[in-house]
Amino acid sequence: MKKITLFILISMIILACTNTEQGRVVHAETKTKLSNEQANEEEQDSFSMQVMDLPIQFEGTNILLHPIGEIIEYPYSKRRGNKMFSFGSSSGSSGSGSGSGYMKTSISRHSGNSLNGDMRNIKFEDTKKGTVNTLTDKDIYINRMIFLHDLHEKTGKQLLIYSVYDKDTNGDKVLNRNDLESLYISRIDGTDFQKLNKDNHKLIQWKILTAMEKLYFRTVEDTNQNDKFDKDDTFYNYQVDLNSSDNFTAEKYTFLD
Repeated sequence: MKKITLFILISMIILACTNTEQGRVVHAETKTKLSNEQANEEEQDSFSMQVMDLPIQFEGTNILLHPIGEIIEYPYSKRRGNKMFSFGSSSGSSGSGSGSGYMKTSISRHSGNSLNGDMRNIKFEDTKKGTVNTLTDKDIYINRMIFLHDLHEKTGKQLLIYSVYDKDTNGDKVLNRNDLESLYISRIDGTDFQKLNKDNHKLIQWKILTAMEKLYFRTVEDTNQNDKFDKDDTFYNYQVDLNSSDNFTAEKYTFLD
């Protein structure tokens, strides 16, 4: 019985020490930064370049989407324990020997009405007009894109919803899934690309009600600024009219007293 009690206590201690960084916002400097020497070594050890993936096309549209991402190759490195890794790609890899490093080459994955991957930007090619639009000139990380097909079938509107990481909210100098996710929207050709939730608000969930032609989402704000989201923070509900012909505006609403 004593052994069982001791095991439970040890397990509780281990769980209490576990800290997940995903979706974190930091208001003050709380992390140790790389020294200049380490930063220089990182830069010398790696090679990165932007590449464009093969185009995809959502059913019922005349727009070709060309995802753009980063390929980073890390050479053989004793400091990394001889492990090769990369950021900015999702699947597929190539290598040319243990001494030359390791590199993943895939940028995006297309399935049905969604596009997933590690994308830094997207080019939109209008096959009828012969024009090309760039989604953004900002440094962002696009994790997912969804074409609102059901809304298109009902109204003829062609809209895209994005899961985007656009700000280093946890202060680790890296833009990735450990930062706060943001909700974006654009038209099928990449125009009117805009953020729906407010900065430093954690996106909890979102949904489309096609019959109402509206998007709903919930967020939470770290109002007590303790660098975590908890019951003492403020929760918000928003709705967006997808039938708008101008900019899409997220309107806050509540039915609580």
